[in-house]
Amino acid sequence: VFPHGVQCCTNTTITLCVGMYSDLPLATSVGLSTTNPSNYALSLAATNGPKITGDVQYRLLTPTNIDPLVFQLTCTSTGSPPTTVQWTINGIPVNSGNYSSSQIVTDGPTSTYKNTLTVTGRAYGIYTCFITTACSPVCGASGFTLNPRYITSSLTVIAPPNPPTNVTAKRSGPTSVSVSWTPPTSGGPVTRYDIYYVANGGPSTSGGLTTSTSYVLINIQAGVQYNISVTAVGTHMPSYRAFAYII
Repeated sequence: VFPHGVQCCTNTTITLCVGMYSDLPLATSVGLSTTNPSNYALSLAATNGPKITGDVQYRLLTPTNIDPLVFQLTCTSTGSPPTTVQWTINGIPVNSGNYSSSQIVTDGPTSTYKNTLTVTGRAYGIYTCFITTACSPVCGASGFTLNPRYITSSLTVIAPPNPPTNVTAKRSGPTSVSVSWTPPTSGGPVTRYDIYYVANGGPSTSGGLTTSTSYVLINIQAGVQYNISVTAVGTHMPSYRAFAYII
């Protein structure tokens, strides 16, 4: 069962359409003759269904030390008639009020749309952009109702790592602090660690990033209380922060 009631079948032949463009033989299904130029042109136009011009794109909208985390997924759809989009998360449809579709190009009968889904939190899983276009009820000639065309593009958003543990911080010089931690042993894979510090309740400042399990912060003033945090960053999303304090 697909969104919009789309069925991927012709006569007694059933085609499973997952992650690929469904190009049904319309000349057979609606009785069009390939020897009649006008009907043949209609058949070709009908099979020129929706297309995705790129895979689903992931973009993190908030810094790795900010909660709640917000990320954005975007896919671009082109089709004639104009396409409609249904996002799903792990196969469950997302309420259309939670995403937007804006027209960015119009070229004759073909329109291109940017379809954007914004997600708050660390909601990992399989995100699918299900794109449909249809000649409804009639496309090009009286008496012919042509089947919908659809395509899907999916992105698996990888689970974030767990936070690092045993974060320690100690002064290693008049204006420097050595920070070390233990890597997480569960959760998603770690690609790097981001280190932040806050002085006397002020704004959070990025101290740097590393693939190691230690880091030296510089320009740290003596006699000032610092809140130091380390985040494990995964393929798509960061972990929650792990903290240490130093004066």
